[in-house]
Amino acid sequence: MKLRRPHPRGAALDLYGGVGFFGRALATRFRDVTVVETTGSSVADGRKGAEAVGSPLRFVAAPVLGFVRRWSQPPPALV
Repeated sequence: MKLRRPHPRGAALDLYGGVGFFGRALATRFRDVTVVETTGSSVADGRKGAEAVGSPLRFVAAPVLGFVRRWSQPPPALV
């Protein structure tokens, strides 16, 4: 998959994102990337990994359906 430069206004949600494998790829294309995962240990590991490589991912430990229902920003790209 070839990724282009970051989208100046874009946001992406990586749902059931685990440790952020796809989220890191999305961060090269989108300005704001949020990884949503229900498993706290995956979120903790993802945060550590993202910090280690300087990735600006935001991780949220939450039930995915509830998180999406509360999303109040313009519709993002979904993965």
